[in-house]
This record gives sequence, structure tokens and C-alpha cells, in this order.
Amino acid sequence: MFGSVLQKCGICGREITGYVDECPGCGIQKPVPVPITYYMVGIMLVGLILYFLADFGAVVEFLEGFGKE
Repeated sequence: MFGSVLQKCGICGREITGYVDECPGCGIQKPVPVPITYYMVGIMLVGLILYFLADFGAVVEFLEGFGKE
């Protein structure tokens, strides 16, 4: 049945069912899991921002200098 999975509370250790929003023992609210797609979209946005802010001429000159030592 959906939501009937037992989980342990991180604070008091009491088992709580999956559909309850807070622990009946200590009253702390369960954290809402963040989908991995949010992290992936965030990484892509940061990557795009860095891509558009990068000075590629300076990067190429820096990388060319490694082989001439």
C-alpha cells in the first residue's frame, strides 16, 4: 500500500509510517526529499552561466603555456 513504508525518525528513532508529516514521538517534521532533477537543472544553469562569463581567449593562452615549459 502506498505510504505504508516504515521509516525511523532521525531524532528519536521511533518508527513512523510514510504518509505522516511529523513524528508522533518528538513532533519533528520529516524532510521533503528533493528530486535529483532539481540538482541536475541547477548544475546545468551554473555551467551555462560560467560558459557565458568565461574569457576563452585567456583560457586558451593559459593552456598553451603548459606545453612550452
